[in-house]
Amino acid sequence: MQEQIDKLLENVTDLQTSKNGVKIVDKKPKVSARPNQESDDDTEEFDDESDEEETADLYIVLSNYKAAEAGDLAIQVDEIIDVLEKNEDGWWKAQNSKGDVGAVPSNFIRVYQDNKSTADDDGDDNHTADADDDVASTATHESSDDVTITQEESDDAEHEAIVVHEKKKNMSSEMKEIIEKTSETDRRKSMNVTDVLAAMEALPSGFRNSELQKLEGKYKLSNVLQAKLKDCHLYYKNLRWDQELNQLKEETNRLLRTIQVMECRNIPTPGLHCEVIDRHIRICLFDGKRILSNIWKVRCRSPNVSKPKFWKVFSSKESLLGVNESCYDNLLLIRTTNIEREIGIIFELSVTYTRKATKEKGELSCGWAFLPLHTADGKITENKTYKLPVGGGTIYEHGTPLDITLLKTKTSSKLTSFLSAPTEPIFIVKLEIPAKKYKKVLDFLPDIVVLPLCDATLVTWFRRYLADVIMRDRDFSDDVTPVHSPQLKSFLQMCDHCDVMDGMRALWSEKILEVSDKNDKDEMTSLWKEIVMRISFPLSTRPIFLHPTDDENISKKRWIEIVELVKNPNNPLKHLLEQQYQPFNAADDVTYHIITPPVTS
Repeated sequence: MQEQIDKLLENVTDLQTSKNGVKIVDKKPKVSARPNQESDDDTEEFDDESDEEETADLYIVLSNYKAAEAGDLAIQVDEIIDVLEKNEDGWWKAQNSKGDVGAVPSNFIRVYQDNKSTADDDGDDNHTADADDDVASTATHESSDDVTITQEESDDAEHEAIVVHEKKKNMSSEMKEIIEKTSETDRRKSMNVTDVLAAMEALPSGFRNSELQKLEGKYKLSNVLQAKLKDCHLYYKNLRWDQELNQLKEETNRLLRTIQVMECRNIPTPGLHCEVIDRHIRICLFDGKRILSNIWKVRCRSPNVSKPKFWKVFSSKESLLGVNESCYDNLLLIRTTNIEREIGIIFELSVTYTRKATKEKGELSCGWAFLPLHTADGKITENKTYKLPVGGGTIYEHGTPLDITLLKTKTSSKLTSFLSAPTEPIFIVKLEIPAKKYKKVLDFLPDIVVLPLCDATLVTWFRRYLADVIMRDRDFSDDVTPVHSPQLKSFLQMCDHCDVMDGMRALWSEKILEVSDKNDKDEMTSLWKEIVMRISFPLSTRPIFLHPTDDENISKKRWIEIVELVKNPNNPLKHLLEQQYQPFNAADDVTYHIITPPVTS
């Protein structure tokens, strides 16, 4: 791509404009002729004309814009336009390839990439000027042959500039054809659809790009479950061994709570320009500056059409398997060893939407709420239902209103204050202590984690089996040799997929009834391994399960495969044989790596 653009714009870096259009000047620095030597008349006229014209840049259009008023210029994605005048109000005068002139929003366009090289060259103007002076003084003392060669280079430069002017008429169409082949990712590096809508004031003032959505890949549940060695590589940071019981050590945690996400009220809608696809709440431990745990996302139910500002969050049983869908599960477990007073739970309200005009998809933060886990005097926060105010801006901003239009003038009237109170955005959540029946399970979980309470059992047995493999079954505690274990490898790949975890949980609830002694660790571990190999391992090799998804059509296809594996015990092998799989790579597909594990999808 770059070679094509370079070939098209060969010897062109400076773009100049006048009322009549674009003028292109040769990039080669002019070499001074002999002292007192007169230049050609044509060259002088060309230079004078260039000096009088105003400089401008070519811009590429990032998003379609239809002319809303007389005097506006309609522009299309990937179109190359010439900016004639820049105004402080954000509306710039521009000209398209057809010669039409009008006003365009400046946030819909960006400098065309080839102009970057020009900008870089401009920074060296002083050096170039000095170099030109040196060349001129050197040419005075050089032989006549050398001066003749220098003069020929100057003539060639003038000739190339004239040729470029002849190509100008067709340049815009050729550029457009090339840019159309550029990927969407490259075209939108500096601006996404949310930025465009915000600049148009089409969104509530407190809406932003989702910060936690950007960080989801880094703070996944699988990253928390991965065994982590200390810097000395002598023992593990998140796994401790009980020598007496010869198993993973149980550790009671002071800060162990369940949170029940209930509902959000009076959350502004994104506006008429957007169609909301999905609503969700991202949750993690936060101290105001750092994310301290994994990020977990809870999906919200579609609100009543008559009440689009009210988000409902509740779990329901999946019809085919009869288990609660963990992606909608509003009962989460919060566990942490951090006792700092600033620590708390951050809730970021987000929507996935498409822009109606361009069908572009985006992620938008619709505000956030924060529940501190300690009071001002250092005590643990009381267990009760909280109505938290929803703030605008990013999770790092404080005091930003979610929607400035909701702000009302303060009044001394109690009646007016009472009537206006319900319009304020609030987030309702309930903080509780987990039931005692979960204690044996929860004490084996990582020190810091956020996950659905219903998935705690599967995660616990993963950690117990992990400790057995890398701590009990090895001669040395610092042995970090990769382990042949498709169970560990595939579970880490699939634990971030809610539907796969639901499938394993459905099979677990069915098989656990056949276990004679639930206190028998070996028997329970064997059950966990059987379930992982029956559900998680075959699905981890399927392309449709490479990434978690909220797409309804893909989700239905995934559920069909999961249900087949749960209900038919012979399906895992049949499932593998029917698909056209490549041979397994033992180093990656069925091997658990302790140090620098391969990045999973």
